[in-house]
Amino acid sequence: MPLASLGASAALAAALALHGLRKRSLSRSGALAAMLVGFLHMAAGLRFGCTLILFYLSSSKLTRWRDDLKSRLDAAHSTGGQRGAAQVCANSLLGAALAVACAWQAGAVSSINGSGGSSSGAPNASAVQAASATLAAAFVAFYAVCCADTWSSEIGIASKTPPRLITTRSVVPPGTNGGVTPLGTAAAAAGGLFVGCCYWSLAAVAAMWAGANGSASSAALADWRLVPLALVAGLAGSLLDSLLGATLQWSGQDERSGKAVSGRPPPGSAAARHVRHVSGRDVLSNTGVNVVASVMSSGLAAAAWSAWAA
Repeated sequence: MPLASLGASAALAAALALHGLRKRSLSRSGALAAMLVGFLHMAAGLRFGCTLILFYLSSSKLTRWRDDLKSRLDAAHSTGGQRGAAQVCANSLLGAALAVACAWQAGAVSSINGSGGSSSGAPNASAVQAASATLAAAFVAFYAVCCADTWSSEIGIASKTPPRLITTRSVVPPGTNGGVTPLGTAAAAAGGLFVGCCYWSLAAVAAMWAGANGSASSAALADWRLVPLALVAGLAGSLLDSLLGATLQWSGQDERSGKAVSGRPPPGSAAARHVRHVSGRDVLSNTGVNVVASVMSSGLAAAAWSAWAA
Protein backbone atom coordinates (compact mmCIF):
# COMPACT_ATOMS: atom_id res chain seq x y z
CA MET A 1 0.00 0.00 0.00
CA PRO A 2 1.43 3.44 -0.91
CA LEU A 3 2.93 5.42 1.96
CA ALA A 4 0.56 8.33 1.28
CA SER A 5 -2.46 6.03 1.66
CA LEU A 6 -1.13 4.68 4.94
CA GLY A 7 -0.62 8.24 6.17
CA ALA A 8 -4.15 9.21 5.17
CA SER A 9 -5.53 6.11 6.93
CA ALA A 10 -3.65 6.97 10.13
CA ALA A 11 -4.81 10.61 10.00
CA LEU A 12 -8.45 9.65 9.51
CA ALA A 13 -8.29 7.07 12.30
CA ALA A 14 -6.76 9.65 14.65
CA ALA A 15 -9.47 12.18 13.75
CA LEU A 16 -12.18 9.62 14.49
CA ALA A 17 -10.61 8.77 17.87
CA LEU A 18 -10.27 12.45 18.82
CA HIS A 19 -13.89 13.06 17.84
CA GLY A 20 -14.99 10.30 20.19
CA LEU A 21 -12.78 11.66 22.96
CA ARG A 22 -14.20 15.19 22.60
CA LYS A 23 -17.78 13.91 22.52
CA ARG A 24 -17.02 11.71 25.54
CA SER A 25 -18.27 8.63 23.72
CA LEU A 26 -14.74 7.19 24.16
CA SER A 27 -12.46 7.09 27.16
CA ARG A 28 -8.71 7.61 26.69
CA SER A 29 -8.09 3.88 26.43
CA GLY A 30 -11.09 3.59 24.10
CA ALA A 31 -9.72 6.36 21.88
CA LEU A 32 -6.34 4.62 21.58
CA ALA A 33 -8.04 1.33 20.70
CA ALA A 34 -10.30 3.10 18.20
CA MET A 35 -7.26 4.69 16.55
CA LEU A 36 -5.65 1.29 16.05
CA VAL A 37 -8.70 -0.54 14.68
CA GLY A 38 -9.67 2.50 12.62
CA PHE A 39 -6.25 2.53 10.96
CA LEU A 40 -6.49 -1.18 10.13
CA HIS A 41 -9.95 -0.73 8.61
CA MET A 42 -8.92 2.28 6.54
CA ALA A 43 -5.71 0.64 5.38
CA ALA A 44 -7.75 -2.38 4.18
CA GLY A 45 -9.99 -0.15 2.06
CA LEU A 46 -12.51 2.68 2.25
CA ARG A 47 -15.48 0.29 2.16
CA PHE A 48 -14.24 -1.28 5.41
CA GLY A 49 -13.25 1.99 7.07
CA CYS A 50 -16.47 3.79 6.16
CA THR A 51 -18.58 0.86 7.37
CA LEU A 52 -16.84 1.14 10.76
CA ILE A 53 -17.35 4.92 10.85
CA LEU A 54 -21.04 4.71 9.97
CA PHE A 55 -21.60 2.02 12.60
CA TYR A 56 -19.75 4.07 15.21
CA LEU A 57 -21.52 7.37 14.44
CA SER A 58 -25.01 5.85 14.34
CA SER A 59 -24.41 3.95 17.59
CA SER A 60 -23.03 7.03 19.34
CA LYS A 61 -26.05 9.10 18.31
CA LEU A 62 -28.48 6.44 19.54
CA THR A 63 -26.63 6.07 22.83
CA ARG A 64 -27.38 9.74 23.56
CA TRP A 65 -31.00 9.44 22.41
CA ARG A 66 -33.47 9.55 25.34
CA ASP A 67 -30.54 9.75 27.73
CA ASP A 68 -32.73 10.90 30.61
CA LEU A 69 -35.04 7.90 30.22
CA LYS A 70 -32.16 5.43 30.12
CA SER A 71 -30.65 6.96 33.26
CA ARG A 72 -33.94 6.37 35.10
CA LEU A 73 -34.28 2.75 33.97
CA ASP A 74 -30.75 1.33 33.88
CA ALA A 75 -28.32 1.57 36.81
CA ALA A 76 -25.34 0.91 34.52
CA HIS A 77 -26.20 3.65 32.04
CA SER A 78 -23.73 6.53 31.82
CA THR A 79 -24.39 9.79 30.02
CA GLY A 80 -22.93 9.61 26.53
CA GLY A 81 -22.25 5.87 26.87
CA GLN A 82 -18.47 6.32 27.15
CA ARG A 83 -16.70 3.22 25.81
CA GLY A 84 -13.35 1.90 26.97
CA ALA A 85 -10.76 -0.18 25.12
CA ALA A 86 -12.47 -3.49 25.97
CA GLN A 87 -15.78 -2.36 24.47
CA VAL A 88 -14.11 -0.88 21.39
CA CYS A 89 -12.17 -4.10 20.76
CA ALA A 90 -15.26 -6.24 21.35
CA ASN A 91 -17.11 -4.28 18.66
CA SER A 92 -14.33 -3.90 16.11
CA LEU A 93 -11.19 -6.03 16.60
CA LEU A 94 -12.52 -9.07 14.74
CA GLY A 95 -13.88 -6.72 12.09
CA ALA A 96 -10.40 -5.24 11.64
CA ALA A 97 -8.85 -8.71 11.26
CA LEU A 98 -11.48 -9.70 8.68
CA ALA A 99 -11.02 -6.45 6.76
CA VAL A 100 -7.24 -6.94 6.56
CA ALA A 101 -7.64 -10.60 5.54
CA CYS A 102 -10.21 -9.64 2.91
CA ALA A 103 -7.95 -6.97 1.44
CA TRP A 104 -5.04 -9.42 1.42
CA GLN A 105 -7.11 -11.98 -0.52
CA ALA A 106 -8.30 -9.32 -2.97
CA GLY A 107 -4.67 -8.41 -3.59
CA ALA A 108 -3.91 -12.07 -4.25
CA VAL A 109 -6.63 -12.14 -6.93
CA SER A 110 -5.05 -9.13 -8.65
CA SER A 111 -1.62 -10.79 -8.53
CA ILE A 112 -2.94 -14.00 -10.08
CA ASN A 113 -4.83 -12.13 -12.78
CA GLY A 114 -1.82 -9.94 -13.48
CA SER A 115 0.39 -13.00 -13.99
CA GLY A 116 -2.01 -14.44 -16.53
CA GLY A 117 -3.30 -17.25 -14.31
CA SER A 118 -1.89 -19.64 -11.75
CA SER A 119 0.67 -22.34 -12.24
CA SER A 120 0.02 -26.02 -11.52
CA GLY A 121 -0.55 -26.62 -7.81
CA ALA A 122 -1.09 -22.92 -7.03
CA PRO A 123 -4.49 -21.56 -6.04
CA ASN A 124 -6.49 -20.25 -8.98
CA ALA A 125 -8.13 -16.84 -9.08
CA SER A 126 -11.69 -18.14 -8.68
CA ALA A 127 -10.82 -20.05 -5.47
CA VAL A 128 -9.01 -17.07 -3.96
CA GLN A 129 -11.85 -14.76 -4.98
CA ALA A 130 -14.40 -17.10 -3.35
CA ALA A 131 -12.37 -17.01 -0.13
CA SER A 132 -12.27 -13.23 -0.30
CA ALA A 133 -16.05 -13.06 -0.75
CA THR A 134 -16.56 -15.36 2.26
CA LEU A 135 -14.38 -13.11 4.40
CA ALA A 136 -16.42 -10.12 3.22
CA ALA A 137 -19.61 -11.92 4.27
CA ALA A 138 -18.13 -12.59 7.71
CA PHE A 139 -17.11 -8.92 7.99
CA VAL A 140 -20.58 -7.68 7.06
CA ALA A 141 -22.27 -10.15 9.41
CA PHE A 142 -19.99 -9.14 12.29
CA TYR A 143 -20.90 -5.47 12.03
CA ALA A 144 -24.54 -6.29 11.30
CA VAL A 145 -24.72 -8.08 14.66
CA CYS A 146 -22.84 -5.33 16.52
CA CYS A 147 -25.08 -2.65 15.02
CA ALA A 148 -28.27 -4.65 15.51
CA ASP A 149 -27.47 -5.27 19.17
CA THR A 150 -26.68 -1.60 19.79
CA TRP A 151 -29.75 -0.30 17.98
CA SER A 152 -31.97 -2.87 19.70
CA SER A 153 -30.69 -1.94 23.17
CA GLU A 154 -30.72 1.82 22.69
CA ILE A 155 -34.11 2.01 20.95
CA GLY A 156 -35.87 -0.95 22.57
CA ILE A 157 -35.51 0.43 26.10
CA ALA A 158 -37.89 3.25 25.10
CA SER A 159 -40.64 0.79 24.09
CA LYS A 160 -44.07 1.38 25.59
CA THR A 161 -44.60 -2.38 25.52
CA PRO A 162 -42.95 -4.00 28.56
CA PRO A 163 -40.03 -6.29 27.67
CA ARG A 164 -40.39 -10.04 28.02
CA LEU A 165 -37.57 -12.43 28.81
CA ILE A 166 -36.69 -14.31 25.63
CA THR A 167 -36.51 -17.65 27.46
CA THR A 168 -39.71 -17.62 29.53
CA ARG A 169 -41.74 -14.77 27.98
CA SER A 170 -42.27 -13.35 31.49
CA VAL A 171 -42.42 -9.55 31.87
CA VAL A 172 -39.14 -8.08 33.16
CA PRO A 173 -37.98 -4.53 34.00
CA PRO A 174 -36.76 -2.39 31.05
CA GLY A 175 -33.02 -2.76 30.62
CA THR A 176 -32.94 -6.40 31.78
CA ASN A 177 -30.48 -8.54 29.83
CA GLY A 178 -32.42 -10.89 27.59
CA GLY A 179 -35.57 -8.80 27.61
CA VAL A 180 -37.07 -8.27 24.14
CA THR A 181 -39.78 -6.01 22.72
CA PRO A 182 -41.30 -5.66 19.25
CA LEU A 183 -39.66 -2.23 18.94
CA GLY A 184 -36.24 -3.57 19.92
CA THR A 185 -36.56 -6.50 17.51
CA ALA A 186 -37.50 -4.17 14.66
CA ALA A 187 -34.54 -1.93 15.54
CA ALA A 188 -32.22 -4.95 15.40
CA ALA A 189 -33.42 -5.81 11.90
CA ALA A 190 -33.00 -2.16 10.86
CA GLY A 191 -29.45 -2.08 12.26
CA GLY A 192 -28.45 -5.18 10.30
CA LEU A 193 -30.01 -3.82 7.13
CA PHE A 194 -28.25 -0.48 7.66
CA VAL A 195 -24.83 -2.14 7.76
CA GLY A 196 -25.62 -4.30 4.73
CA CYS A 197 -26.72 -1.34 2.64
CA CYS A 198 -23.76 0.79 3.74
CA TYR A 199 -21.17 -1.86 2.95
CA TRP A 200 -22.76 -2.94 -0.33
CA SER A 201 -23.07 0.61 -1.68
CA LEU A 202 -19.47 1.40 -0.73
CA ALA A 203 -18.19 -1.88 -2.19
CA ALA A 204 -20.18 -1.36 -5.38
CA VAL A 205 -18.54 2.03 -5.92
CA ALA A 206 -15.12 0.46 -5.24
CA ALA A 207 -15.87 -2.31 -7.73
CA MET A 208 -16.88 0.16 -10.41
CA TRP A 209 -13.72 2.16 -9.78
CA ALA A 210 -11.61 -0.99 -9.99
CA GLY A 211 -13.37 -2.05 -13.21
CA ALA A 212 -12.72 1.33 -14.76
CA ASN A 213 -9.03 0.83 -13.97
CA GLY A 214 -8.88 -2.65 -15.48
CA SER A 215 -9.19 -4.72 -12.26
CA ALA A 216 -11.98 -7.09 -11.28
CA SER A 217 -10.64 -8.04 -7.85
CA SER A 218 -13.33 -6.06 -5.99
CA ALA A 219 -16.33 -7.43 -7.88
CA ALA A 220 -16.95 -10.37 -5.52
CA LEU A 221 -16.94 -8.04 -2.51
CA ALA A 222 -19.90 -6.04 -3.88
CA ASP A 223 -22.42 -8.90 -4.20
CA TRP A 224 -25.98 -7.64 -3.55
CA ARG A 225 -26.71 -10.78 -1.52
CA LEU A 226 -24.66 -9.29 1.28
CA VAL A 227 -27.61 -6.98 2.04
CA PRO A 228 -30.17 -9.70 2.93
CA LEU A 229 -27.36 -11.63 4.64
CA ALA A 230 -26.72 -8.62 6.90
CA LEU A 231 -30.43 -8.28 7.69
CA VAL A 232 -30.75 -11.93 8.72
CA ALA A 233 -27.40 -11.96 10.56
CA GLY A 234 -28.25 -8.79 12.49
CA LEU A 235 -31.66 -10.06 13.59
CA ALA A 236 -30.46 -13.57 14.42
CA GLY A 237 -27.34 -12.28 16.17
CA SER A 238 -29.38 -9.89 18.29
CA LEU A 239 -31.70 -12.71 19.36
CA LEU A 240 -28.67 -14.88 20.16
CA ASP A 241 -27.28 -12.00 22.23
CA SER A 242 -30.58 -11.81 24.11
CA LEU A 243 -30.57 -15.57 24.71
CA LEU A 244 -27.03 -15.46 26.09
CA GLY A 245 -27.94 -12.41 28.19
CA ALA A 246 -30.99 -14.13 29.65
CA THR A 247 -29.09 -17.28 30.63
CA LEU A 248 -25.41 -16.44 31.19
CA GLN A 249 -25.54 -12.81 32.36
CA TRP A 250 -26.77 -11.93 35.84
CA SER A 251 -29.64 -9.42 35.88
CA GLY A 252 -31.47 -7.94 38.81
CA GLN A 253 -33.61 -5.00 39.89
CA ASP A 254 -32.84 -2.46 42.58
CA GLU A 255 -35.98 -2.47 44.74
CA ARG A 256 -35.31 1.07 45.94
CA SER A 257 -34.98 2.78 42.57
CA GLY A 258 -36.63 0.22 40.31
CA LYS A 259 -33.60 0.33 37.98
CA ALA A 260 -32.29 -2.72 36.14
CA VAL A 261 -28.94 -3.96 37.46
CA SER A 262 -26.50 -5.85 35.27
CA GLY A 263 -23.94 -7.94 37.13
CA ARG A 264 -24.31 -9.57 40.53
CA PRO A 265 -23.45 -7.25 43.45
CA PRO A 266 -20.75 -8.55 45.83
CA PRO A 267 -22.34 -10.88 48.44
CA GLY A 268 -22.91 -9.13 51.74
CA SER A 269 -22.64 -5.64 50.26
CA ALA A 270 -25.26 -2.95 50.86
CA ALA A 271 -26.27 -3.15 47.20
CA ALA A 272 -26.82 -6.92 47.39
CA ARG A 273 -29.44 -6.47 50.13
CA HIS A 274 -31.60 -4.31 47.92
CA VAL A 275 -31.16 -6.00 44.54
CA ARG A 276 -33.59 -8.73 43.53
CA HIS A 277 -32.38 -11.40 41.10
CA VAL A 278 -34.42 -11.42 37.88
CA SER A 279 -32.63 -13.76 35.48
CA GLY A 280 -29.37 -15.34 34.35
CA ARG A 281 -26.24 -16.81 35.89
CA ASP A 282 -23.15 -14.77 36.67
CA VAL A 283 -21.01 -16.24 33.86
CA LEU A 284 -20.51 -13.54 31.22
CA SER A 285 -20.29 -9.76 31.33
CA ASN A 286 -22.12 -7.58 28.82
CA THR A 287 -18.93 -7.31 26.76
CA GLY A 288 -18.47 -11.09 26.91
CA VAL A 289 -22.01 -11.68 25.66
CA ASN A 290 -21.46 -9.25 22.78
CA VAL A 291 -18.21 -10.96 21.76
CA VAL A 292 -19.65 -14.47 21.83
CA ALA A 293 -22.78 -13.47 19.89
CA SER A 294 -20.92 -11.49 17.20
CA VAL A 295 -18.15 -14.08 16.71
CA MET A 296 -20.61 -16.98 16.49
CA SER A 297 -22.89 -15.09 14.11
CA SER A 298 -19.96 -14.05 11.91
CA GLY A 299 -18.76 -17.64 11.65
CA LEU A 300 -22.23 -18.98 10.88
CA ALA A 301 -22.78 -16.30 8.25
CA ALA A 302 -19.47 -17.21 6.56
CA ALA A 303 -20.52 -20.87 6.48
CA ALA A 304 -23.97 -19.97 5.13
CA TRP A 305 -22.41 -17.73 2.49
CA SER A 306 -20.08 -20.50 1.31
CA ALA A 307 -23.05 -22.81 0.85
CA TRP A 308 -25.26 -20.14 -0.71
CA ALA A 309 -22.69 -18.77 -3.15
CA ALA A 310 -21.36 -22.20 -4.20
